[in-house]
Amino acid sequence: MALSPAWREELHERFREVHEGTVGLHNTPIKVNSSHPGAVATEANPGGTLSPAEGALTAVELALLPADGPTGGFFPGAILYSGDRYA
Repeated sequence: MALSPAWREELHERFREVHEGTVGLHNTPIKVNSSHPGAVATEANPGGTLSPAEGALTAVELALLPADGPTGGFFPGAILYSGDRYA
């Protein structure tokens, strides 16, 4: 079951509130982002449309962001870094 646009917006707003309240991380290389991998097929969710490897892609991409990468965002799927921008 995918998140509705309203739920995505609500999650993004709650995360932004938490992020803005984070002390001492502005002007540092530390990134604070949130993600939702999508509908990953697991024992608990056999109807998922993504493999575990596909579901892990967003977390791996966020963990490997370059210094100029995004921060304070909510990513409901792979962010697909293209070298000079985020798709």
